[in-house]
Amino acid sequence: MVSSDELDPNFWAPGTVLSNGYSAGCAGLTVGAFITIPFALKYGRRPIYICNMIIQFFVAIWSAKIQTPVDYTGTNIVGCGVGALAEIIIQMMARDMFSCLRESTVAAGYIASAQGWRWVWWWNVIIFGVMVLLFVFTYEETNFVSPALLRDSMSVAREAAVVSGEGERDPDAKDLTVLSSTDKARDVGEAQTVVKDLLVPIYQPVVVLFTISTVFYMSLIYAVISAWQTIMITVLSSAMPMPPYSFTSSQIGFMSLPGFIGTSLGVTVTSLSSDHSILCLSRRNRGIYEPEFRLYLIPIFALLYPLERSYSGAAPISAMALTYITDSYSEIVGPSLVAVTFTRNLIATILVFALTPRIERMGIQNCVITIYATGMFILCFVALFIWKGKRFRVWTAERREKLAEKEFEVGKV
Repeated sequence: MVSSDELDPNFWAPGTVLSNGYSAGCAGLTVGAFITIPFALKYGRRPIYICNMIIQFFVAIWSAKIQTPVDYTGTNIVGCGVGALAEIIIQMMARDMFSCLRESTVAAGYIASAQGWRWVWWWNVIIFGVMVLLFVFTYEETNFVSPALLRDSMSVAREAAVVSGEGERDPDAKDLTVLSSTDKARDVGEAQTVVKDLLVPIYQPVVVLFTISTVFYMSLIYAVISAWQTIMITVLSSAMPMPPYSFTSSQIGFMSLPGFIGTSLGVTVTSLSSDHSILCLSRRNRGIYEPEFRLYLIPIFALLYPLERSYSGAAPISAMALTYITDSYSEIVGPSLVAVTFTRNLIATILVFALTPRIERMGIQNCVITIYATGMFILCFVALFIWKGKRFRVWTAERREKLAEKEFEVGKV
C-alpha cells in the first residue's frame, strides 16, 4: 500500500482514500475467487495462472500511472479480484502434488523514498513480466484426472448413446443415424455441461461454508486473525505518516520487519512442533491419526496473539486452521478454501470501511484492543472442536462425499 505522505494532495484525502481503496481490494478478493476458481477447476491451473499473471502485469502498469482516487480504487478491485486466485490455487496445487511468506513492504519503503512511490509499481511490472515468461515456458499443469476414469466415463456415454431400433434395418444406415443423432446431442450436452461446470463451483463454497461447521469455524478464525493484520497494515499506511508520528516511507517499511521475523519464526516452530505432537498423539491413539490433533497447539499460540505485533502467534494459528481443513476435507479442499477466502475478505472489507470513523471515535488503541478481544473470544471455541471435532466430521461425511462427487465431475475436461 502507498503511504499517504507520498501522495499528491491535489488528488488525495490520504486516510480515507487509502482505507477505502484497501477495503475495495478486499471486496475484490471476496468475489474474485468465485469467478476464477471455476475456470481453474474446469480448464486446469496452468492456463488460468498465465491469464492471471498477464492481467496483473497490466494492472501494475495502471497502478504506476494512477492519478485520481478512482484509479487507485479501480486498480485495487481489478488486481485483487484476479489475485484472489493465488490465495486458493496454491493450496490446491499442494494437494495436487503432495506457505509462502509475503513481506515486501520493507523493500517498498526504500523504493518509495529513493525512487518515488510509482517505482514500487514499476518494479511490480518488471517482476510480473518475468513471471509471465516463467509460467509460459516452465510451469506444468498439476490438475490430473486418471485416464482410466476418463475411459470409463467415455464408455458409459457411448453405451448410453446406442439406440436399438425396431424392425430390421441396414447396419450401415443404422450406424449413420446413430452417429448423426449422437453428434447433435453431444453439441447440446457439451454446452450445458460447460455452463453447469462453471456454475457449480460458484455456489458450492457457500454450501460448504454454511453446512459444514468445521469449515465455518476455521474460516471465522482465519478471518479474524487476518482482519487484525489488515487493520494494522491500514493503520500503519494511513495514520503513521500523520503527526504526531510523522513516519517516513522507510520507517513504515521497517514496521513490517517484526511481522516478517515473527511469521518466519512462528511458522518454523509450528511446523516442527505440530508434526512432533501429532506423532505423539497418534501413538497414544493406537497409531491412528485424527485431524483434530492439529488443533492442540492453538491454545498455546493463542496466548501470544494479543501480546505482540510480530505475528508469531497469529501466523501459526492461521496455518493450523487451514491445515485442519485440508486434512479433514481434502476431497473438497477447493470449495472449502474459497469459503475461507470469502469469509476472510468479507470481514476485512467491512472492518476496513469502518476503520477510519471508528479510530476517530475510539482512538487507535481502543480499536486494536476491540479486535484482540473479539479474536480471543472466537479462539475460545477451539476447545469444542478438539473435543467433538471428529463427531462433527462424521455427521457431515455423507454431505462431503456428495460435494466431492460434484467437484470431480467439474474437474473432468
